Amino acid sequence: MTSEEVIGCYAPEERESVRRRIRDVLDGSAGGIDREYRIMTPEGEERWVRVVSDIERLSGKPSRLFGIVQDVSEKVRYEQRLLQAANADPLTGLANRAAYNAHMERLTAADAPSIGLLLIDVDRLKQVNDILGHATGDLLLKGVASRLDERLGKRGKVFRLGGDEFSVILDAPASLRRMGSIARHLIEFIGRPLEVGGSTINPAITVGGAISEGEMDAATLSQNADFALYHAKETRRGSYVHYEPSLRSRIARRIQIIREVESALTEDRMVPHYQPIVGCADGQVSAFEALVPMQRSDGSIVSAGQFHEAFTDPSVAHHITTRMLEQVAADIRSWIDRDLEFGRVALNISASDFMRGDLETRIVATFASKGIPLDKLVLEVTETVFLQGLEETVATTLQRLRKKGLTVALDDFGTGYASLTHLRSLPVDVIKIDKSFIDTMLVDESSLAIVELVLNLARKLDMKVTAEGVESHRQAMCLLEKGCTTLQGYLFGKPMSRERVGEYLRARKPGMTENADRPKEEPRRLLG
Repeated sequence: MTSEEVIGCYAPEERESVRRRIRDVLDGSAGGIDREYRIMTPEGEERWVRVVSDIERLSGKPSRLFGIVQDVSEKVRYEQRLLQAANADPLTGLANRAAYNAHMERLTAADAPSIGLLLIDVDRLKQVNDILGHATGDLLLKGVASRLDERLGKRGKVFRLGGDEFSVILDAPASLRRMGSIARHLIEFIGRPLEVGGSTINPAITVGGAISEGEMDAATLSQNADFALYHAKETRRGSYVHYEPSLRSRIARRIQIIREVESALTEDRMVPHYQPIVGCADGQVSAFEALVPMQRSDGSIVSAGQFHEAFTDPSVAHHITTRMLEQVAADIRSWIDRDLEFGRVALNISASDFMRGDLETRIVATFASKGIPLDKLVLEVTETVFLQGLEETVATTLQRLRKKGLTVALDDFGTGYASLTHLRSLPVDVIKIDKSFIDTMLVDESSLAIVELVLNLARKLDMKVTAEGVESHRQAMCLLEKGCTTLQGYLFGKPMSRERVGEYLRARKPGMTENADRPKEEPRRLLG
């Protein structure tokens, strides 16, 4: 056989190396070798051989190349299987965390320009596992993995890091615009209905991303993307957040607030206060909203809006709601026993309360233990609850509670993204117009137009409307003329303790209102 015929037996990627070795042997610069080569048999079968060779020299010149060739195909295939098992996720077939770590280290060590990293979390996997079973959850993960790989194509590499978390390393060079575009396309593509285990599921993912800068190591890049994912999951689940340095301080602040709230709960420094809601036509109290201010260790009081980040933590939100339900039920029982006409009490509920799946049970059990009918309770939910991918769960839970007498209010209406859709599809009895529109409606035509639109829409849908943040008689008169149902704001009283509620109700007379902060002054007539 000629040398080219011999070289032709080697796999294409090996041939140039073999040619170079033959040239080096002939010019005397080569030495012995011991290495493995991939070859192709005349039948087209892939094999691996181990070549151990040396050079015989006469008078210092190469005269003969000799050695042995050993078939090591089985050994190589076994090693490949071991390597694949060590670097592949057994469920999805994607590269696993070990492969991800190795790939990241190689890229950063090689100073690859602008590495783009996306970390991806599959939303509500635990709910799928709990409700439909882990087998269905596994099928969901396989479906998401397949769609990620399909949609990404040759633009990068997908890894499954474990549980419900995936990552994507994008081919260089990465850019903020390109990463955002890819992330949004992945979110949209994966969100399409998926048939798994006889059920149709709409998968959802949340994505955090980061780009390497300068000589950034793999650990820092991963941490930055993790910060972005964490922030997205807490504030914009189902969307994409790109890392920015300020995220570190914002997350640190959130953690600090959560710890402060946990401490306040432990030390009983979170006690409900109640703000009156009055009828627009007669000025009589129709309800109170239960708010949850926090007393700091130094004695100062902060409103719930100042520690709203704590409500995104499922454990903290659960404990706050449990505490509020117990205390509100006890207060209602006390007012009923004292024959106080307080109407109903409204309580705010967060998305975390619906995620646990036990909200209905907790409400029913708490109020039943005090002998209180559920028609004394109003649940206030914001549009952010429905933007967490929980619309069906929320709607089902609220519908069951409404059948038991409870009223549902949609809070902060007009500040969300799909208000009209929610009004059509969700069980809502009361719309609360956000304070921001009431503040400006007398001086801004667009705000007034939105208020009028909501009132007209509610009238056609047979819903009631509460205007929040009413602070002047002019605002109250305007809302009365437009057909608003009830009003809430400092004009009628600031949030007050449970003890002050009794004083407030006893001080009021039909058709009159009184500033809760000045109960001894002459009452002021609200409407005419």
